[in-house]
Amino acid sequence: PFVRGHADVTMGWAVQDDEFFELVADIVTFRTTRGQISLRDYLQETDNKIYYVTRQMGSLQERLLGEGHGVPVIDASWFAVTPFLKKFANRDQDVELVQLDGESNQLMRPVDDERFDQIAEFFAQREIKARIVTFKPEDVPGIIIYPKDAEFIIETRSALDSDELPGPLAGLVNDYVNRLSQEHDDDLGGTFYINASNSLIMKLAKLQPAVGRDAALMLIYQMSKLFSGRMLDNVQITEAFRDAGFAIDTLLED
Repeated sequence: PFVRGHADVTMGWAVQDDEFFELVADIVTFRTTRGQISLRDYLQETDNKIYYVTRQMGSLQERLLGEGHGVPVIDASWFAVTPFLKKFANRDQDVELVQLDGESNQLMRPVDDERFDQIAEFFAQREIKARIVTFKPEDVPGIIIYPKDAEFIIETRSALDSDELPGPLAGLVNDYVNRLSQEHDDDLGGTFYINASNSLIMKLAKLQPAVGRDAALMLIYQMSKLFSGRMLDNVQITEAFRDAGFAIDTLLED
């Protein structure tokens, strides 16, 4: 009862104490997309792989992808969870860690099919970074994934622009953020992954460019943006709703 009722404290202690770790490693429970589960039970469902997310930003997308493959996803944004998982994997070499934050393409398969070229071109013309892939669940037509440092970079830039950091520290932080930004190039706006296994996308791929088709594609994109949540500021949220509303209005008139 103590281990299950005080999981966060227990994990923090276990990370520091090897003997205590051995006592609780198989019985401490984790918050997952299917409720509280111990690693012993969890690994029986995932073929010795541990799928986890470490941050709130994007977690809805990554959890959706994980569950689409029939695996529960561990919420490792809490204190000591990630160190505990790494220690567990180091102890048992048969266990593989799969961090979904910004690495969700592990659950996607690229598609090289000319049937979807016109859809890819539609987004390229609008300077929207898009990829044609397949993923589960197939009911989801598209999803936007951001690199793991995106939220940190955007929030830090906001703090710098608002002069919230003292001068000397601001300079150091600014240099660090600029280096991170260069590593990601144009990825901070996210990548729109279009699900070629979705029935609506397959239907749209058969249509020639037209007002109705274009409106439907933009609506799917803006819905995916809104689903990405925390990465949008007020202006972007308003823009997404405006474009989605325009797309719906166009479809009603078509």
